[in-house]
Amino acid sequence: MNKILHFFKTSWWAGAGTLVVFVFIAYFPTLHNGFIWDDDRYLTDNPHLNDVEGLKQLLFAPRSRPQYYPLVFTSFWVEHKLWALDPFGYHVDNVLLQCVNSVLLWRVLALLSVSGSWLVAAIFAVHPVQVETVAWVTERKNLLSGFFYFLSLYFFLRFHDSRLRNDAHDDPHEKKLWSLYGISFVFFICALLSKTVTCTLPAVLLLICWWKQGRIGKESVLFTLPFLAAGLGFAYQTAWMEQFIAGARGPEWEFSFFDRFLVAGRALWFYIGKLAWPFPVIFTYPRWNIDDTLWWQYLYPFSFLLLILVLWCLKNKIGRGPLAGVLFFAGSLFPALGFFNVYPMRFSFVADHFQYLSCIGIIALFSAGVVRAAAKKFSQAVVLPAFGEAELIPHTLSSLNKNDTSSTQPSPVWFGEKERSIKKDYPSDQRKENYRSYLEQVKCAQKMTDQLLDKLNANPATQGSTIVIQSDHGSRITSYLPYVEFADQITKEDYIQFFSTFFAVRGPNYTPGYDRRPMALDELIRSVILNKNSLF
Repeated sequence: MNKILHFFKTSWWAGAGTLVVFVFIAYFPTLHNGFIWDDDRYLTDNPHLNDVEGLKQLLFAPRSRPQYYPLVFTSFWVEHKLWALDPFGYHVDNVLLQCVNSVLLWRVLALLSVSGSWLVAAIFAVHPVQVETVAWVTERKNLLSGFFYFLSLYFFLRFHDSRLRNDAHDDPHEKKLWSLYGISFVFFICALLSKTVTCTLPAVLLLICWWKQGRIGKESVLFTLPFLAAGLGFAYQTAWMEQFIAGARGPEWEFSFFDRFLVAGRALWFYIGKLAWPFPVIFTYPRWNIDDTLWWQYLYPFSFLLLILVLWCLKNKIGRGPLAGVLFFAGSLFPALGFFNVYPMRFSFVADHFQYLSCIGIIALFSAGVVRAAAKKFSQAVVLPAFGEAELIPHTLSSLNKNDTSSTQPSPVWFGEKERSIKKDYPSDQRKENYRSYLEQVKCAQKMTDQLLDKLNANPATQGSTIVIQSDHGSRITSYLPYVEFADQITKEDYIQFFSTFFAVRGPNYTPGYDRRPMALDELIRSVILNKNSLF
């Protein structure tokens, strides 16, 4: 029994398998559904699904269909060859894609050290607002674009994180890193070819950089420029096709800017409300009467802007996470908020499938709160103080031995006496070299802390406990900061994350990660053991 429990606590396959089971249980009734609205234009009455010439039209003739989503039509073309117009096969594939997307979301959030990442993925997988996407064959657009969106995001984060950890650009693994970037870009193009709402990914990448680092560096902007150019190009094409091919123009789409502003504000609160209380869930919601002369209708957009302002003002107290989650939600929804004409606006300004990806931001905030409350109430703690960890991570100036991937030990790199401070009269190059070497020490500390957590995870004796490893590495970096270029732009969060005391945390109720707050050891003990405060 202990081995079984240990497997479900530590196995990647157990977490993924549980998500798959949840998805199939939730969406099993949809497997017996037929075809509905728009399925005729995409599938049942689509003449291009019959032969290879039709496939060429779908791939290379954008105006052959109301929307140019060639990868979606290609998937229908292949399925049409396998089971013709039997709806069962199409619904099974939609459910399978939702399974894969849920697992991918979990892994992306885990890579970002999002608290409660598995819970976020589980809610995303089976929330009632997702039924419209999974049960509707035409919304293969959401599922397939989401699949490529998550893959692109995952590989970009792998690339970007590796670049941040590796200052030596002549590293032998440099080509491998750029291959991750290329893979990410290819998947992004595939996402755009499935549904152009994914054009918001470049903004999401920059938002993540700000959330994690407190600023958006020049290098991060340059990395996202190709994504931004591709996203804007596809977005413009889709907006044009919606008006002149799909027919989203005329009196029913004639709104002033203020009208669209009111629609956007009301839609944002509508979607949050549906996530909190998804009843009733209907295919076509009533179309609101928008009147920019009624003062109360302005309460929707201005209250949402007020929420953003409050979170911005509180970011130093509660962290950047809440604001990042809300901005992700609103930014990912932006193409469907009414600022651009889309054909469904003829019937309703909102639809459940519009928030397929954007809902992740709100779900993540909710899940983090649940995990924090659970950890505060139920967790036990084992604290490994700094003097204990010092046996594993030396205080000498050191760097990782990058040429020896089999070794976990740091290779010492000495610059003068062991605890010597850098003084103003030192040569500039030497100061920079000392600073660089100390950053290597911090990286080494984080790497070995991760390895220690992995070993503790594999030990059955620690499975019921929260593991907190306190480390003081980087605290002396303050003497180097005046000599760092752009040091005045380093925020308090950056100082804590990269240069000051950090705590590595692993527990049964939340995702492993680093606590960024400055905290003395006695305060740490009170927070974790006495449950005075929650770490996450």
